[in-house]
Amino acid sequence: RRPGPLRDRLQALPQSPALEACGIFDPAGLRTAVAQHLQQHRNLGKFLLMLLTIDEWVRQFGADTLSEPARRRPARFAVGS
Repeated sequence: RRPGPLRDRLQALPQSPALEACGIFDPAGLRTAVAQHLQQHRNLGKFLLMLLTIDEWVRQFGADTLSEPARRRPARFAVGS
């Protein structure tokens, strides 16, 4: 299969400063999710597109546009761990 146009963006998600600023995503879990999707072990396309959208939102508008409870929440979200 030919690489899709978002492949580079997907591979950069786990190191995204924007997602790190959110404080609710686990980089190791994101690496696993991206790898599983790109290796076609799991179809996580909708989930990863949502993360790309959040990443772009925070890049454009900043983490301070997130609600206060979202930034305070101690739990970190991960998929595929």
